Amino acid sequence: MDYFLTYSVYVLIISVLMGLSTWKLFKIMGYNPLIAFVPFYNYYIVLKETGHSKWWAILSYLPIIGPIMMTVFHLFLMSHFGKSSFVQKLLTIILPFIYMASVNYSKDPEVQKEELYLTNEEHLEKKKDTFVGSITFAVVFATVIHIFVTQPFGIPTGSMERTLMVGDFLFVNKWSYGYRMPMRPVAIPFLQGTIMDT
Repeated sequence: MDYFLTYSVYVLIISVLMGLSTWKLFKIMGYNPLIAFVPFYNYYIVLKETGHSKWWAILSYLPIIGPIMMTVFHLFLMSHFGKSSFVQKLLTIILPFIYMASVNYSKDPEVQKEELYLTNEEHLEKKKDTFVGSITFAVVFATVIHIFVTQPFGIPTGSMERTLMVGDFLFVNKWSYGYRMPMRPVAIPFLQGTIMDT
């Protein structure tokens, strides 16, 4: 029950932030601005407008993969409005709702016009390249953050029960302890300490 409540609050907060930072962009794309606040459906519209597989919207709020997919969808949306330089992508990843809000509330955001001379095959190839590039960029950036800056952990045992309970989640500041190499030959991003422990 606690997990469901936490998850519901998380979805609500993300949906409100998404709506506040993109409602005008949805209006420019021809939709009711309130759609920007609707969980899952807002990302469905982003995928529809950018020409990507719409079922990916289901992945937007899942644990572990959800934040990565949301980042990718934000990159798609910003690219749709012509914000696709390296710096703009970096801002979309680091400060997603702040940067999207700056675009949203700017004077006249415009949808980037697709090149009319591309064939269907070239459009499909471009979409594949965009998706692979966005996923790679988001995963690499998130992995770097997890290794060098901060990482979420779950408390596995009751050894710290007076202060932390089993199952509690916390973020560890990596700057406090310094960088440490993985203790196993294969480190899977976002699953540190859960698979192939030695």
